Amino acid sequence: MAGAQISTSVTILSSLLGYQGISLTNFATSAVSQIAAGSKVEVAGAFFTFTSAQTITGWSSISDDATAYIICTPSGTAGSQILTPSWSSTVPVWSTSKQGWYVTSGSNVRVVGSVNRISASQSSVKTVFPSNQYPYPPALNAGEFGVKIGESLAIATHYYHAIAALSETEIAYIDQSTEELRTYTFDL
Repeated sequence: MAGAQISTSVTILSSLLGYQGISLTNFATSAVSQIAAGSKVEVAGAFFTFTSAQTITGWSSISDDATAYIICTPSGTAGSQILTPSWSSTVPVWSTSKQGWYVTSGSNVRVVGSVNRISASQSSVKTVFPSNQYPYPPALNAGEFGVKIGESLAIATHYYHAIAALSETEIAYIDQSTEELRTYTFDL
């Protein structure tokens, strides 16, 4: 079942502009994710909830070693719309008027996160976009930048100054807030 629109007052919805409470299943593993039950998101002035885990369609259209963005497309009549999540290779842009990441600035298709597609059944570097504007999409998608095991990449994001792939399950990075070298191990 697709995400269902929540009917509520215009006053309440106006205060939720840009809201995103999305969680992904399999977030800490390499398995392909779904949008988790209980997730909620505002899209172009409408508020949606996912009452059950929702499959994100279109995974087969994304190439291996490429960034896949999670897009949410509303359809139907205002007040009873549904929200359909799917995968896209289109890099999103920030919409100031909608306070969120969208396929284009004039689009009503919201982008809520990204992953790096490894294969038909695996992904990595899963990211749920925050509800505020800062340098995104994150420059942490290994496939997009070609970071291979043993190589490093100098990047600057909200969290990292640099990153290096130490193994299939471990990265090293410089924590921007503390300037300390840290490692992170992914659960596969």
